[in-house]
Amino acid sequence: MLLDVATLYFVSSLVTGTSAILFMLEVRRQADVPAYRWWGATFLCAILTSAIYMAAGSDPGLIWAYPIGNGLVVTGSATLWIGMRAFNGRRTPLAAWMLAPVLAVIEPMLLEQPLGYWSGFVIYVLMVAAFSGLGAAECFRPKGPRLQNQVVLGLVWGLASLFYFARATAFLAWGPADLRFQTFFGSEAATTAVLLLTVISSFSLVALGKELTQLALRHAATRDGLTGILNRTEFERRAVDRLHALGARGGDVAVLLLDLDHFKHINDSHGHAAGDAVLVLCAEAISRCLRADDLLCRYGGEEFAALLPGTSHDNAAAIAQRINQAVGNVVLIQSSGEIRPTVSIGLASGRAGEVELSSLLSRADAALYQAKQSGRNRVVRFVMAA
Repeated sequence: MLLDVATLYFVSSLVTGTSAILFMLEVRRQADVPAYRWWGATFLCAILTSAIYMAAGSDPGLIWAYPIGNGLVVTGSATLWIGMRAFNGRRTPLAAWMLAPVLAVIEPMLLEQPLGYWSGFVIYVLMVAAFSGLGAAECFRPKGPRLQNQVVLGLVWGLASLFYFARATAFLAWGPADLRFQTFFGSEAATTAVLLLTVISSFSLVALGKELTQLALRHAATRDGLTGILNRTEFERRAVDRLHALGARGGDVAVLLLDLDHFKHINDSHGHAAGDAVLVLCAEAISRCLRADDLLCRYGGEEFAALLPGTSHDNAAAIAQRINQAVGNVVLIQSSGEIRPTVSIGLASGRAGEVELSSLLSRADAALYQAKQSGRNRVVRFVMAA
C-alpha cells in the first residue's frame, strides 16, 4: 500500500502531537530543567512544520510557506542539539544557531524565484544534517556519566545526520525527478524517517529524564549533601570491596583519618555558613591530593577519611603531608575576618588480606588522637606497640 505525502504529513502531525503530549506530561514536574524546555520547542516545531507542509501542499497559492516549514525543521534540529548541551550543563550562544533557520527561510525567497516545491532544499537539508550530527556528538561527550539513553539518542541522531547528508548529495547528483531519489530520499521516505526519529527520540528523552532522576537518587544515597564526596556508609561499603579485591593480590593499603582543627571555634566566631564553606573548600583541597582510585568520605562532622589502596606506608605519609599543606593553603575571607583552617591527620597502613577495615580505622583514629594531643596541624603515623 502506498501513502501519499499529504497522508504522511497528517500521520506525522498526529504522532508528533501525541509524542509531545506524552513528553510534556512526563516532564511537567521538572519544567525548570532547561533541556526539557528546548526539547518541548522541538516538538512544537515538528507539529507546526507538518501543519505548514499540509497547507502548502493543498493550496498552490501557499507555495511560499515551504521555506517557512524548512526553517522550522532547522529550528527543531537545532533545539534538539541545544537541549542536549543544556542537559550536559553547557550553554549555547544565540548566535551559534539562530542564523541557520533564518537563512533557510530567506535564501530561497531572495535567490530562488519563482518559488517551487524544492526551493531552498539543499541548504536546509545540510543544516539539519549538521545540527543532527552536533546533537549526536553531544550525546557521546556528557559532562557526567554517560547514560544509556544518551547512547540511543546519539546513534539515532547520527543516523539522521547521515540520512540528511545523503539526501542533499542525491539531490545534487540525481535531481528531484530521478526515480532513485524519489525512492530513497523523496518526501515519502523523509517523512517516514522523521516519524521513526520522533517516536524513538520522544521515548528516549522521557527515559533519559528517568535515568537522570535515578542517578540523582543514587547520588543522594551515597554522597554527602554538603561536600559532594562519599558519605560514611558508602565509603565503608566500597572500602571493604577494595580490600577484598586487593587482598587477593596481597597489596599494601593505607587509611587516613583527618580532622579539621578548632572547627567549633570557626563556627562560633564566623557562623555555621562559614563553617560549611570551609568544609567544602577543605574537601576539594583533599580531593586534589588523592588519586582516581582512592576513596574519600566525610566521616562525620569536620572529620574525613581516605582509603589509599596499593599504597605503602611511606607513600601514604607523603600524601598525608601534601594534604596537610593543601588544607593549610585554604583561605576564606569573611566580614568577620580571615579563616585559615588546619588539619590533623592520623595514618595507619597494612597488608590487604591481613587487616580489616575496622582495624585500620581504629589505628588511624589512635594516631589522629596523638596528632591532636601533640599540638594539631600535623601527620602522625600509627606504630604498633612492641
